[in-house]
Amino acid sequence: MSLEWGLHVFVTDMQVAKTIRVSGEMIIGEVILELVSALTGDQDWSDHALWWPDKKKWLLKPRITLNAYGVQSDARLQFTPQQKPLRIQLPDRHFREIKCSFSVMVFEAVIELCEQMSIRHPEEMSLIKAKPFTGQARGRKNGSDERELSPAGPPAVEVTSSDYPDGLFGDLLARTTEERANLNALWLDSTKSLAEQDVLEGDPVQLKFKYHAFMNIDPKIDDERINQLYEQAKWSILSEDVDCTEEEAIQFAGLQLQVKLACQAPPPSPNVKSPTLDQALSELQTGSPHRSQPSDILGALPSLGARKLAGYLRYNKPSKFSLVRSYKKYWFVFQDTHISYYKSKEDASGRPALKVKLTGAEVAPEVNVTKKKFGIKIDVPSIDGMGQFHLLCDDENDYAEWMAACQLASKGKTLDDPSFDSEVSGVKAFLTMQSKKPQPSDVTEVSPNDFVSQRILKKLKPHKVAEMIWKHRAKVNQLPELEAKLQYIRSWEALMDYGISYFIVRFSRAKKDELLGITYNRMIRMDINTHEHKQTWRYSAMHAWNINWEIKEMKIEHEDSNFQFSCSSADLKIVHEYIGGYIFLSMRQDQEEELDTEMFLKLTGGWHQSSDPTVLPSSN
Repeated sequence: MSLEWGLHVFVTDMQVAKTIRVSGEMIIGEVILELVSALTGDQDWSDHALWWPDKKKWLLKPRITLNAYGVQSDARLQFTPQQKPLRIQLPDRHFREIKCSFSVMVFEAVIELCEQMSIRHPEEMSLIKAKPFTGQARGRKNGSDERELSPAGPPAVEVTSSDYPDGLFGDLLARTTEERANLNALWLDSTKSLAEQDVLEGDPVQLKFKYHAFMNIDPKIDDERINQLYEQAKWSILSEDVDCTEEEAIQFAGLQLQVKLACQAPPPSPNVKSPTLDQALSELQTGSPHRSQPSDILGALPSLGARKLAGYLRYNKPSKFSLVRSYKKYWFVFQDTHISYYKSKEDASGRPALKVKLTGAEVAPEVNVTKKKFGIKIDVPSIDGMGQFHLLCDDENDYAEWMAACQLASKGKTLDDPSFDSEVSGVKAFLTMQSKKPQPSDVTEVSPNDFVSQRILKKLKPHKVAEMIWKHRAKVNQLPELEAKLQYIRSWEALMDYGISYFIVRFSRAKKDELLGITYNRMIRMDINTHEHKQTWRYSAMHAWNINWEIKEMKIEHEDSNFQFSCSSADLKIVHEYIGGYIFLSMRQDQEEELDTEMFLKLTGGWHQSSDPTVLPSSN
């Protein structure tokens, strides 16, 4: 017969402590039945579970014994609800108090939260814990950071600025790249529960887009997702989390002003359709059976039904010995994720002079609408690093289609992808914004503090900034609110430093710290002072990665080289999760497929042993 002893359990709902007689061979289900029978009242205990605070462990498996969990007579357990209220700050800086599970891992809790708020693709988001606050915050000096009740979603509670200081999560405080790197330490571990990471009932946490790899943004069903993406993009520009030029900052401000004014505009009469909005939705929709027709140069293979793009473009490959960029005209064909060129259209039935796969390439615009220059710069990964070439299109329509095709191919998508038409319309909207001449508008009070960063305001006088904002807003004043937000997001994605998450690391045998930038398709080694790019490693050429927990180093096996580094700005688990998370997102095929939680754990856990060749077991 097993030895019995007294187990101390604190019931959080009733604020009472109970001692029940148990043995080490009792299973958790029996312990809970014994505890509930000793409590008075008819309360529903179905959502309650045993929590071990000292060990930060949930005892959730009803058929596992106390001995198996390591519970002995000195243990102090809690019987507490798994669903508890949490104060969530969204990218729009509004707080919502929502109940979520404190016992499931954060990855699953985020899925639960996003489902309640009608935000698709929750795998792109995660939670940030509050930054320890001491002293006066360096928040923005205006009233634009109001924390109000959100107009949509589950019941919310108002949290005023006196409750929480500006920069609660550090995002308004970071100024240098090193400060941004330190903020990445605040991400919660997606493979652990909230309770295991010292998040308490009612604590503030921030829900943000962690991975900058957004799948299938559909304006017909993603209005909340688009709004939160726009807000995160806006605040990253205003707080200078992403670097941009003065001209780019004013363009963003013009779009922001258009969003604000379009939002305040009275809705159209219910009996009158808005042709601008209908047309925009028609052009932007993805996955619709009523897709816009391709242009004359956009065709389809008769046998396979695959779309292709063909036409004359001018081509240039930079030379070290030439300062002048000269272009030659060739017949180009774009199919699947490959771009090929021939000396002439008549040669297209033969072997191409060059064929390049664009998956993993970096695609950037080289556009000057005034000078009728519609260029595309493409950097393609190669054995020697990055190979670069330039294309010139004859007009805006050709440019929009070729640019959209190259952007999709860089992400591994073909012309048959449902988002192709949306990409084309987005590029055209960008060109329209660049080409429109500003029209005179009524003088309206604009506070530059709400639209540009402090750096811009220190350089230019406020009235000059306001004038420039109105000038650029006039170029987009026909855009409805939703399309203006989408254009803002696309422009944000086109920035040079977009989507780079920084970490301060030290490579093995190196004598000083360096920066490691992690993006959706590669890692970048950078000088910590000059930010010069020293080396790039693409995930597509990475064979394995793991963490040696004993010496706190991450090892990467890449086809170019193997290397190791430690991280001083954040836990290595966060670095591991970023890399594994991006690889997990790149494996998504069906936009509506059920998320493979087990695969996410294998790729981001940092501790799973697996025979799967795509997952490297950690070193112990």
